[in-house]
Amino acid sequence: MVEHLRKSIGSDGQMVHVEKIGARKGSYVEIPNELSDKSKSALKSIGINKLYSHQAESILASLSGKNVVVATMTSSGKSVCYNLPVLEALSHNLSSCALYLFPTKALAQDQLRALLTLTNGFDCGINIGVYDGDTSQKERTWLRENARLLITNPDMLHMAILPLHRQFSRILSNLSFVVIDEAHAYKGAFGCHTALILRRLRRLCSHVYGSDPSFVFCTATSSNPREHCMELANLSTLELIEKDGSPSSEKFFVLWNPVLPLRTVGLFANIVELDKSEFGIDGRNASDKSLSPISEVSHLFAEMVQHGLRCIAFCKSRKLCELVLCYTREILEEVAPHLVNSICAYRAGYVSEDRRRIESEFFGGKLCGIAATNALELGIDVGHIDVTLHLGFPGSIASLWQQAGRSGRRERSSLAVYVAFEGPLDQYFMKFPQKLFCGPIECCHIDAQNQQVLEQHLVCAALEHPLSLLYDEKYFGSGLSKAINALKNRGYLTSNPSNDTLSKIWSYMGHEKRPSRSISIRAIEAERYIVIDKQLNETLEEIEESRAFFQV
Repeated sequence: MVEHLRKSIGSDGQMVHVEKIGARKGSYVEIPNELSDKSKSALKSIGINKLYSHQAESILASLSGKNVVVATMTSSGKSVCYNLPVLEALSHNLSSCALYLFPTKALAQDQLRALLTLTNGFDCGINIGVYDGDTSQKERTWLRENARLLITNPDMLHMAILPLHRQFSRILSNLSFVVIDEAHAYKGAFGCHTALILRRLRRLCSHVYGSDPSFVFCTATSSNPREHCMELANLSTLELIEKDGSPSSEKFFVLWNPVLPLRTVGLFANIVELDKSEFGIDGRNASDKSLSPISEVSHLFAEMVQHGLRCIAFCKSRKLCELVLCYTREILEEVAPHLVNSICAYRAGYVSEDRRRIESEFFGGKLCGIAATNALELGIDVGHIDVTLHLGFPGSIASLWQQAGRSGRRERSSLAVYVAFEGPLDQYFMKFPQKLFCGPIECCHIDAQNQQVLEQHLVCAALEHPLSLLYDEKYFGSGLSKAINALKNRGYLTSNPSNDTLSKIWSYMGHEKRPSRSISIRAIEAERYIVIDKQLNETLEEIEESRAFFQV
């Protein structure tokens, strides 16, 4: 395929670099004797007779009560690292419960499917379910009363579980494990909020329910997995498992730099063109359209689908997703009309039924390709993918590798094609490929002491259970006293009349019944704009104030 592309649609020299990444052999070990016959039987029922070395190491560490972070490559079987010890613990103690946190709904649904397949071999009646924004009220009631393994996301934990924790008392009293997958997703504002949410969870478990769950983290792409995860959950000890025992197949990584049309209308016009393309706006006239990065990735997408290769085209925005889908369908309409409906878009904003249908059809092979935002970047298993296309640099080297890791599962060779925009960062990597392939992966950073975010979550925490400087500084850090005073002055907190500052108990007295509803954990700011299609009176999306003025 690489040679075919070079001689056909890449004949103008767009293919500026091809990096061949060699295959790696796996390191296998016997299934540990510490696992029960039920666990061994469940593994064999899904075709696993031996474990990768990192899987066995992680399972044994978790079973011994340690907090664990597994930092291995994409598609290295990390879900086994937490599913086995959790199911083992839940089958031994019929009261024990576990909480799984995933950053996206798609990933939660994917892991539910995998878990249900695995638990078929356990035969011990562990009730499992997804508790998120798509869950009906009837299902929520049933899960609160019956679930022993609850799959959710940080948003739901923040909005609907912690503020109503009494309704989850059975689960929280018996909480043995908290599993946090795709831990590298928790950085920046989202990571900062999630760190405070996990502190609120651990505080309630300790103060109210007398439980102390073990943590299992999984992360694929990060330079500081241990430090990051310790800060995320405020843990004092954490065992790092990073020696990857999984095999990987050969991958070809192509850097594709579209040939840009020569302009003679002056420097300013060129600058306008660059600016438009950088933000995904195809500002060229019809004759130039074939040379735009959007059009180039669309031709590549159509080429892959015509050759029977399953493909994901990653785009940086929802708008780019729809453009790539539209252009690719136009191409297929001319050359392979029977394939027009074999591709679709996948992005945030779709209703849950549509997301589930697309995931199912892609997994089942009915769809050959998807134009997706980073909603499909994380570890969702959509079956075997042959090719990933990347329209523009996704923002970090870690994200690029995470996206490229979607292809080549099941130990089959794969292809990744990074199509550059004209922006300076894209062009830098086109000129210096080794900066991309040999440079270090970025660290994940969070600031759990951010005063603005801390104050927002202390309001929520005080509603859940009164605050105390004496007992809560270990959860919320040295900024607790200053934050409590600020909240007292703004009328959110009130205390008992004790003279001793340390022994004072601070209770919530704000006007909002559920303050968590006014906090967007995906951003620091609370102000959001709603984008509405006035003709259809339909809400298209909600967007943070800081992004609204350039993205809308």
